[in-house]
Amino acid sequence: MSFHTEIFEGGPPPGTVVTAGVDYLWPWPPTADGSVTGWQIVDGQKTSLAPVSSPKPPSTSSFTIPHEKCTTFTLNMQPPADGPYNGTYTRGYAQTQERLTRSRLTWPKQTRAVVLKCTAIDKRGGESVRNEAGEVRMAEPDDRQQGTPIDPCVTPILISGERVSAEDKVMLQLPVTWMPQYDVAPEIDGITWYMWELTLDQPHIVRMTWSRHPMTPLLDLQDRFDKGALLLARDDDELVKDDDPRVANDTFRNGDDVPTYLEFLMLKARQQTFPSNFVVNGVAVDFTATTYCEITDLPTLRKLMLVPFANVKVVNRIEILGVRMSGYAEPGNGLVYDRSQLAALAAIHECGHAAGLEHRGQTNSGDVANPGDYFDTNAVMHYCDEGGREVNRYEHGLFLSLTNAAFWNE
Repeated sequence: MSFHTEIFEGGPPPGTVVTAGVDYLWPWPPTADGSVTGWQIVDGQKTSLAPVSSPKPPSTSSFTIPHEKCTTFTLNMQPPADGPYNGTYTRGYAQTQERLTRSRLTWPKQTRAVVLKCTAIDKRGGESVRNEAGEVRMAEPDDRQQGTPIDPCVTPILISGERVSAEDKVMLQLPVTWMPQYDVAPEIDGITWYMWELTLDQPHIVRMTWSRHPMTPLLDLQDRFDKGALLLARDDDELVKDDDPRVANDTFRNGDDVPTYLEFLMLKARQQTFPSNFVVNGVAVDFTATTYCEITDLPTLRKLMLVPFANVKVVNRIEILGVRMSGYAEPGNGLVYDRSQLAALAAIHECGHAAGLEHRGQTNSGDVANPGDYFDTNAVMHYCDEGGREVNRYEHGLFLSLTNAAFWNE
């Protein structure tokens, strides 16, 4: 991937801003080194130096994105012919934007999730508006890592419209074909001068294979799970840090919400439609039969869930004892979905069951109470299809265990 920044001026004329930066390009595969190109903008023109070799960072999962924190500027003007004169110059507005640029690589879907951690400091006052000699420079902050830390729980920080979590993180689903850049500049309301660092990570990846009954129309299963992942990634309540003492209070914890960063890769199984001759306990079963497309009894539903020709099976209808179901899953096993009921919430709700979660407020198979109110319709793990976005810290931990589940690779 290549990461670079540019300066965008909204107040001063283009000729008054002088800035510099670097472009890093680390191509795929990750074992290859890349290049770095230095550049600067003078009088509105970007001038680049010849690229030189740049080793890839030792960690491919987290590193600091190089960017310009604060800029210096020059004022080009001629004094009046006759003095004396008095005057002031106020810098209008300038914003530094982070832009991520990628090189081509193979990825099995149209988007790729990234987790960005943003740490920001307020540079509006104190020593941050002086240079190292102690001289004031038109109230413009210097480029030192000095200032007041900005707490996202108190002052909202947005990246691409998504609010940074209590732990300074946000998950974005970026188009794999993004070219040439994607803006990820933090937006902090009410603070004129601030400085930030972004570090890049990736969410926990869950790989699943899927198949459908031959009488079931195609659907965009990846889209459903991607939207479900975005539901899990948001904190829709008051932002609370992990070390907040309220987290240990049962009453508070039951209604708490915490973001969970997952990325689902939904891959077509080798058996892209249900097989007609699949051996189960030594007996060949025809899973193309209508009974496995219009499911009306629990034994048939469980039998389909357990057969390992795909992790996820999609059918036309699941209705048990007159109750329509969006899906069915059990801890450590596969998932079956009703095509017409398969929305983003249903997709991740059943994943919660596959991870070992019962409905909010119930007890799971390990005799562990799932904290929370059974009637909380804001919960992803609500007992009916009225659930919302919220995941408490107990549920969060089990959702992350999906990454270690023994999913099939058929």
